[in-house]
Amino acid sequence: MRTWRSLPVLAAVALTLGVPAAAAYAAPYPAPPTQVRVSDGTVNVGEGVVFSATGGFIKGETIRITVSYRGSASRPMAAADTTGQRVQLVLVGLPERAAAALTTKANSRGGFSVVVNLTVAGTAKLTATGLRSGRSVSKFVTVLGGDGGPLAVTGDSGLRLALPVAAGAIALFLGGILVWLTADRRRRRVRV
Repeated sequence: MRTWRSLPVLAAVALTLGVPAAAAYAAPYPAPPTQVRVSDGTVNVGEGVVFSATGGFIKGETIRITVSYRGSASRPMAAADTTGQRVQLVLVGLPERAAAALTTKANSRGGFSVVVNLTVAGTAKLTATGLRSGRSVSKFVTVLGGDGGPLAVTGDSGLRLALPVAAGAIALFLGGILVWLTADRRRRRVRV
């Protein structure tokens, strides 16, 4: 009879000791996805963006940052990493597709952050590639021409909108008058 009482206790002890051992052999969790960011998706020529990623690269790994342009002629470019060090960019490619490259090191969490000045109008593709891991991430930035010209037309001018706005205001005014007259008529019937 005592054996039947001790059996649940022995089973509980066996489970308590066996479950952590099984967990030690479990497959590791997958690494969290790399989050790639730029500080601004649209900039003017000559402005800089912060290009950064959290995780995904090996700690201390050299990361090559390339900037390639579409729809523009090539021009010299400059950049600085977040520590303020100036880095030299090497121009490669044809005039219709200019490209530049710089390098930085991955931080202790496998991320990086660099400031890149974009000096060519068009679409800039910022790509970071780990030289040891081979991991590559990209982000696009629209670079607007810096000629100081007028802003792009994004809708109708005020003159074309004036007539519908005036008609709406008149309709609201007339509707308010009709509501007031109806309420006044009802008040007069109640008094009588």
